Amino acid sequence: MLISKIPVVIMDKGFKQYEIAEQMEMSPQQFNAVAKGRARMNIEKYFKLAKILNCKVDDLFIYKEE
Repeated sequence: MLISKIPVVIMDKGFKQYEIAEQMEMSPQQFNAVAKGRARMNIEKYFKLAKILNCKVDDLFIYKEE
């Protein structure tokens, strides 16, 4: 199971979620759902997000075995 760390990474990098949503060309509501793990994006968008945040895609998630 993947657990989203996106809100933590955004905060650590000094951004606001609405700023990232704008750069991702998503509504703040859509991005919030993704950040909280309630919705998913295609893999290319996760790479774009990682580039915006200057991190690796792996940094955006925690993998937890069920």
